[in-house]
Amino acid sequence: MLLATVFVGAAGMKLAASEFETMNFARFGYAPWFMYLAGLAEMLGAVLLWVWGYVAYGALLLAVLMAGVRSATCASATQRC
Repeated sequence: MLLATVFVGAAGMKLAASEFETMNFARFGYAPWFMYLAGLAEMLGAVLLWVWGYVAYGALLLAVLMAGVRSATCASATQRC
């Protein structure tokens, strides 16, 4: 449940277009609509972690999202892998 709460918070920051999230998405060259899409996907994954019978789907969705974040970070010239 703690993990789901963390993802709800992260998704909320994206959906609220916090300055931190907006600057990070711009730094990586992503369009603003992609931030909202990522926030919705994170929220869906977090909600699925709470629904009995769909926990594995939520975990898979969040794992795919985190793999994408890692690859975007590695592709950036400002970060080391």
